[in-house]
Amino acid sequence: MTHDLLLWLHFMAFALGAAAGFGNAVVGAAIARGGKDSLPVLMPVGRGLGRLGHVGLALLILSGGALVEVGPGWSGVGLWFWVKMALVATLTASIVLATRAARQAAGSDDGALARLGLLGKLNILLVALIVLTAVFEFG
Repeated sequence: MTHDLLLWLHFMAFALGAAAGFGNAVVGAAIARGGKDSLPVLMPVGRGLGRLGHVGLALLILSGGALVEVGPGWSGVGLWFWVKMALVATLTASIVLATRAARQAAGSDDGALARLGLLGKLNILLVALIVLTAVFEFG
């Protein structure tokens, strides 16, 4: 029962984080089309989605660790799990950089807007690879 509830929480956290990530991709595309005039309207939406994504990521890390504890244990996980954790660490660092770039972009930093777009694409790729490695590890 504990495992099932933790797995449910993990999936819900993933849904929250994915919704935020893909939502911010849509917001970023709208900003690219609308230019600087769209920033006052769209940046608050992006910030709100970002906060949801941060909560989702934190819950994923916590629930994932708990799932390992109630499941195979840390010594019972395989190589793909550790590849997944390296990707999660990379994603976390990229999210920190994207959050910083979003703050700079709100101040009309054109370079920050470009970095934000690249980081958003990187994050979507990282999420896809994280899911792939989870499938390889847990079937």
